[in-house]
Amino acid sequence: MNALRVLAAAATLAAGALPAAAQEAYPSREITLVVSYAPGGVTDLQARAIANHLGKELGGSIIVKNVPGAQGTLGQDTVRRAKPDGYTLAMVTSSSTALSPYLVHDVYKPADFDYVGGVGTARFGLVVKADSPYRTVRQLVDASKRSPIFFGSSSAITSLGFDALAKASGGRFEAVNYKSGPEIVTAVLGGYVTALMQAPSEVMPHIESGKARLLASAGAARWPQAPDVPTLREAGYDVAIESWGGVAAPKGVPEDVMKRLREALQRASARPDMVRDLNALGIDSSPLPGPEFGMKMQQTFEEAAPTMKAMVKQ
Repeated sequence: MNALRVLAAAATLAAGALPAAAQEAYPSREITLVVSYAPGGVTDLQARAIANHLGKELGGSIIVKNVPGAQGTLGQDTVRRAKPDGYTLAMVTSSSTALSPYLVHDVYKPADFDYVGGVGTARFGLVVKADSPYRTVRQLVDASKRSPIFFGSSSAITSLGFDALAKASGGRFEAVNYKSGPEIVTAVLGGYVTALMQAPSEVMPHIESGKARLLASAGAARWPQAPDVPTLREAGYDVAIESWGGVAAPKGVPEDVMKRLREALQRASARPDMVRDLNALGIDSSPLPGPEFGMKMQQTFEEAAPTMKAMVKQ
């Protein structure tokens, strides 16, 4: 009788363990991808494209949650403090991960995250309102030498770009902070600030409609949508900003879960439809494996230290 009881108990335990084992397959529930900026901007749209294609590769659902504020650090710090189980991820950029920590005291550093992988680099352009008196970068710079030019900024990378232009030209530019790219575009079109550096997805509709003017590409190459507009370097100023975008997780995610995430993101990044979606946003597809992406963020963090610390002191 005792033997029968033991067998029965073992059978009951085994039966009870089956559902639990089935639940261990990742992902077994919804994943949240946190974006550190407001809806509608290029980072938000990039995150939604990633969530769509990564979700397909994982065979699960990924929702995007916007947590803007504190120069892009609020949302990312939320992820840093989240349970490291693979169900809370961060949409990270060079700006939020490697630059903004200098602007917010006692926040995270790039090494505080595990990186799933890099996805692409965003293009930026120097834009003014269509009826602005400035038709070239030189005219804008010359005017800034007489009186500071106010620009809209929602991220550290934008402020870094104008700071670099100021150093390269001797001009003066002052930041007015906003929560998102669309807010900055509205501010420029309304005449509240004079200029911005934003991605094509946020400004091309207004350029095409004749409401805004692209003075220069702020990256290393001209925009495919505006091949006749020079880069800042071609305009005579040694400035080219670059912002990587990708996915990170809280430190300590189980190795098998991280492996699955990284492999799925690599497959998603190779999908022609994802490349097309990124290009439509002004993002050049350039996948990086997780460890390399993490090194990229750390390198950017270290190289930007002198400039960012000087900006904070101003």
